[in-house]
Order: sequence, then structure tokens, then C-alpha cells
Amino acid sequence: MVNAISSSFRSDFRHSNSSLSSCKSEAIRLFLSERVHATEAGQHRQRWSVDLALFHNRYTRLASLEPGQLHIEWRQPVPDIRQDLIFSNGRQGVNCGGELSLSANLRPWWRLLGSYSYLNTVSDRATNFAGVDGRLTRMDPAQAELQSHWNLGQRWQADVSLYAVGRVVQRPVPGYLRADTRLSWRPSRIQEWSFITQDLFNNGRLEWQPELFIYAIPTRRAVLLRWTFQF
Repeated sequence: MVNAISSSFRSDFRHSNSSLSSCKSEAIRLFLSERVHATEAGQHRQRWSVDLALFHNRYTRLASLEPGQLHIEWRQPVPDIRQDLIFSNGRQGVNCGGELSLSANLRPWWRLLGSYSYLNTVSDRATNFAGVDGRLTRMDPAQAELQSHWNLGQRWQADVSLYAVGRVVQRPVPGYLRADTRLSWRPSRIQEWSFITQDLFNNGRLEWQPELFIYAIPTRRAVLLRWTFQF
């Protein structure tokens, strides 16, 4: 099975300008699946439904880009220089964090939910790997969430959700405030019609900024009409 691709790039120094182009690809069979060792602990309380969870995950054999063979051909009028890039398992990482969630039934028809989560991620080079995609990355995003649910009679429901997400400095990705709404009608026990709006405050925000040659696709505002049939 082919698990990775090695790519070569050419630099052209003619007229003091440089260009980058793909020259070849090569099958690599030494690329392995990542490993994760996870530890999680939590506590749950029935009164007002309080939940606390802590976790710690350790990752090995993460994907990386490693420098391969350097090719130099002395041609006229300019030399041909190519550098192979090979996908390998040269990264390792640790993430840890926790989540605190609260739930309260304020009225028979009104339920309120809230949560706060924190994630700390550190990724570094494994031993004996040089890499070309950065040595150390560290991300510390936090997220707070507030949801309100209303039962408007036997057939109607309404939900409003607010999300506050912290920025990721290392990419960089700015923080944002997101709002979603839902209004649903159940004409019978087996079907539901819902009118949904997503991301009312933003239209084109980024949730992540990838590395290397991958472009980030912004998330757009959405308005949906959904029909659900249960059987």
C-alpha cells in the first residue's frame, strides 16, 4: 500500500528570479499510522447537573515533512537544483485540558446549558528528525458556550446558542463570537420541520490556518430549512 508521496521542487535562478514547480513523485512505504495514549478523569453531580472532565493525550508517529536527497545538475546557462521532500513520522505531541459544563432547568419549559473548555497542545520534533515544517507549535485556544432551550407548547421548540472562541496566536487565527438559532415544529411524533440559522455574527471567518501548501476555507453564514423523519 502506498502511504505517502515524496515531491521534488526545482529552483530557477535565471534573471535573479526564483520559481517553484513540481518535478516528480515517489512512493514511500515507511509512513506509519499515528499512536495516541489517552487519560481522562471526570466528576458528575446531579444537582444542577455539574460535570467536570480532565484529559491528557500523548501522540507519537505524527506526520511530518523531511528533507530527502538534494539533486544538483550543472547545466548551462543556469544550474538545476532539486530538493526531495518525504512524508514521514517525525513529530510527537501532547495535549491536555478540561471541560466544565453546567445544566439547569429554570422552568418546566426553559432549560439553560453552559460550558467552558480549555485545550493546551504542544507539538515538537521526534528524536533524529530534522523536518522542514517547523520545530515547535503550541496552541492554547479556549471556548465558552451558552445554550437556551424553550418548549413553546407541545409542538414548538426554540433554541439559541452562543459560542465565544479564543484566538490561536501561532497560525494566526483570530477569536470570534458565533450565534446559532433554531425554531422547530413537530406536526407528528415521527417528523419535524426546523428553521435554522448558523453564524449570524460572521460571514467568512477562519477556524484554522493550515501549514505548507494547503489553503484555508472560511466558514460562511448559513440559513437552513430541515425536515426530519424518524422511523
